[in-house]
Amino acid sequence: ATVTAAHDRAAEYLVEVLMLLRRMAGHAWVADAVEMTALALGARGRHRPAARLLGACDALRDASGEAGEVRAVHSRRTSYQDEAASALGPARFGEERRRGALLSRDEAVREALAEHHHTAAAQA
Repeated sequence: ATVTAAHDRAAEYLVEVLMLLRRMAGHAWVADAVEMTALALGARGRHRPAARLLGACDALRDASGEAGEVRAVHSRRTSYQDEAASALGPARFGEERRRGALLSRDEAVREALAEHHHTAAAQA
């Protein structure tokens, strides 16, 4: 749903996925869910938390040896990163990504869930 720009539907699915991942051990699918959350937030103009979650996603992938460049959303992510860097400025964008890279797996999932809840509350 994130790929097709159905952001409301994507948010619903991502919250469900993140809730399940929060209860599971391991890192499988966490980076993907965090990355999709970042893109959904970015589509709503929430660039700072999106940049933080992209940093967390990259750190999770680095830790697991997973390559992000082969993902189906790679081109969407690349263009979003350019948009976010333009909106925030390169220094702020880089700082948010560095902050995200310091998050543990559980902290990244909690932050992604918190951002979904913040977005839902703001829309209510």
